[in-house]
Amino acid sequence: MHILVTGGAGFIGSHLIDLLLQNSENRVTVIDNLSTGSSGNIVQHFLEPRFQLFNESILWENDLHLLAKEKIKEPIDVVVHLAAAVGVKNVVDNPLHAMETNIRGTENILKIFGSGKRVIVASSSEVYGKSEDFPLKENGDCVYGPSKNVRWNYAYSKAIDEFQTLCMTQAGILRGTVLRFFNVIGTRQVGAYGMVVPNMIDRALDNKPIDIYGQGDQKRCFTDVRNVVRGIYNAIYSEDAVGEVINLGSTNEISIVDLARLIQELCGNGNKKLNFISYREAYGENFEDMRRRVPDLRKANTMLNYHSQITLQDAIETIISDKKCLRKEYVL
Repeated sequence: MHILVTGGAGFIGSHLIDLLLQNSENRVTVIDNLSTGSSGNIVQHFLEPRFQLFNESILWENDLHLLAKEKIKEPIDVVVHLAAAVGVKNVVDNPLHAMETNIRGTENILKIFGSGKRVIVASSSEVYGKSEDFPLKENGDCVYGPSKNVRWNYAYSKAIDEFQTLCMTQAGILRGTVLRFFNVIGTRQVGAYGMVVPNMIDRALDNKPIDIYGQGDQKRCFTDVRNVVRGIYNAIYSEDAVGEVINLGSTNEISIVDLARLIQELCGNGNKKLNFISYREAYGENFEDMRRRVPDLRKANTMLNYHSQITLQDAIETIISDKKCLRKEYVL
């Protein structure tokens, strides 16, 4: 099977490629402009004849057409579209680019590569907005703040991605599935775009106070990337999932303060101070945050045989170990 992965040099994409190439019958082509991803995440596959990387942007429509017609020689069987604007800080700081990447980029990939194909499109729990109908169900209402507030840019744009995928599936153009990710964490995730766990771990390893935005009583359900890529993998082969929106994540909640305390404990951090920062100071005026975000995983369990088997503590310990190894290599 020949699988095209957009954003394959990124955090989630690189882990998916590791899993896909474990199957000797799979061939993987990656499109990534390396703006937020890194070739270092997939360097282990560069000598693999079943793997190829094209350094292209999903916004470059003409270049994508050239790839499809001339450079990608073998027919594509499956498209996994992971490329997107990432991170709350990135979206707030660059709202126009985030919207263009998510909406126009997805349109390009679906039209140029998706016709007649099995297509998996990554979405986000952000789509639920401020809904308080917990656990969050795929057919539940989405509740957004005003469009003037750039905080909701990402949610609106990912919702449009979902509409594009589902409408094209309904029209018989492709066979799409939307996967809504909930707070995915793991090795290779960087803190540069406002990702909470790698930022906290870096601060704890540096023996510095961990930054907490707001009061820290907001709750999230974090899940290891290895759980999520197994869900993506199973979605590729699930005909029941065609035309569906499916949550992927964990149902184990933790407050941001408790998350910080857990990370300090696992890092052996002597500095137990927390540095509380207002949302206004961190993100500017009119920023809104969701108090809770808990997925209903029954569809994932049934359609994808999905189970969040790796615990939060195991996930954090793996990230800490990886970061410590990288720091030792850097010093050497």
